[in-house]
Parts: sequence; C-alpha cells; structure tokens
Amino acid sequence: MTNFRRASTLLLLVGVLGVSLMTGTSGARTLKSQNVKSTAGSLYCYALNTSLGTRPGIECMSKFLPAGKHNDSFIQLLQRSNVHLGERGDYPGYLHATVQKIRDGDTWQRPGIKCTMRSSAFKCSNDLGRGFSIARSRWYLF
Repeated sequence: MTNFRRASTLLLLVGVLGVSLMTGTSGARTLKSQNVKSTAGSLYCYALNTSLGTRPGIECMSKFLPAGKHNDSFIQLLQRSNVHLGERGDYPGYLHATVQKIRDGDTWQRPGIKCTMRSSAFKCSNDLGRGFSIARSRWYLF
C-alpha cells in the first residue's frame, strides 16, 4: 500500500468517526426491556402486563404531565388503538421487571410500539401512527 493510499484511508476513517460523533448516535442502543426510565428520573415507562387482562401497550408517567386529581397521571399507548391521558393508583406493569435507563439517542421497542429519547423530548408511536411526546416545556398526543 502506498503512502498516498494509507493517508487517504486514514482521512476517510477520521471523517467517518467525526460524523458519527457529531450526530450523537454512536452509543445509541435499542432497548427491549419491560421498563425504562430516563437518566434524570423524570420519566418512567412500563409495558402493560397482558396477563392482568390489559391489551398490549405501554404507559408512561412523568413529572412534566399535569397532576392528577386523585392519582398519578399517565399516558397510555396501546399497540393498535388511540393514545390517552389518564390517572391511576394501581400498577398494571410487570412487578419484578428490570428497569433500564434510556439515554439520549436510545430507542425503546415493544411489540407494535417504538419510542425514542432525544435531548428535546421522549416520543412514542404505534403501528397506526398514533402516539405522544413528552418534553420539559410541553406534552402532546397525536
């Protein structure tokens, strides 16, 4: 290999590494656990336990959601249905499931649902294109 080819190859590798670092996705992971929480602890999501009679889906709680009148606020997104805001005092998730921390750039996948954590917001959608976004300054359903 000539010096010119070595230098060209080295420059190409440095360029690819630089682009990867600038996009911030070099350490991004795809999580498939039953429960996730943000590294700051302001967001907690769990897969619904279908053995309790619930349909497949997820629920997320966050300090950025409006306070419930009597219980904890949550957003529920089912695999094949609309999304809604509600409140509950029980826990329809898996009690002894491992909780993974979701970081900026990570994706959390459950059957028929995909969520992505970005520094600006946590966004989830189902196969029908329905979903939600939670950010510090606002949240919305779509």
